[in-house]
Amino acid sequence: MIWEVKHGDTHYSCPDVETLKGDADFGRIRPEDYVLNPVLNHWIYAKDVVELQWIFASKVNARKSKQLNKTGFILGFVGVVLYFLIPQSGLGAGCLLGALGCGIMAHIKASTII
Repeated sequence: MIWEVKHGDTHYSCPDVETLKGDADFGRIRPEDYVLNPVLNHWIYAKDVVELQWIFASKVNARKSKQLNKTGFILGFVGVVLYFLIPQSGLGAGCLLGALGCGIMAHIKASTII
């Protein structure tokens, strides 16, 4: 079955669902693009194509996980600095706990599909 894709002003065909998935995984198809489902014979957003939802969800989770890792790194660095500069304040320990939480959430996000 041939799938049709509208990406901005570009319109092209995918000969099968595996090619469609590959294009989505590579980034050639974005969630807001239109896809003609050959079974339904109806144009829908790519994000609503069941065969592509896992790909888009995993990309979103990877971005969120990466951001959590960055935040955790910054909190950890600030926590170490504060711990040694103002050890009695508890701010350093709080930042280190926040960094730990970000690391745990990043791990969960990276391993969660939807």
